Amino acid sequence: MFFYLGIVTYTPSFALSQVTGMDMWTSVVITGLACTLYTTLGGIKAVVWTDVFQLCIMVIGLVAVLIQGSIHVGGFGKIWNIARNGSRTDIFE
Repeated sequence: MFFYLGIVTYTPSFALSQVTGMDMWTSVVITGLACTLYTTLGGIKAVVWTDVFQLCIMVIGLVAVLIQGSIHVGGFGKIWNIARNGSRTDIFE
């Protein structure tokens, strides 16, 4: 659990320090305080809605990557042909 908490705190802190140029430890403290305050004031309902919002962002990102990648390669038909020619569609054989 401590490893998970470290990663969950470090990742947004790293992004914040890179964008703002502030010291990493200051960024960690700000992130920790913001998360603690947000969870305390909003409760579990706020945390759940934040998770739902993050899921929507990830799904939109996934769809955007799939569409952009397929356009870059030449379309879904070309991707399917490449996969079939490379025997990547034979899942159970």
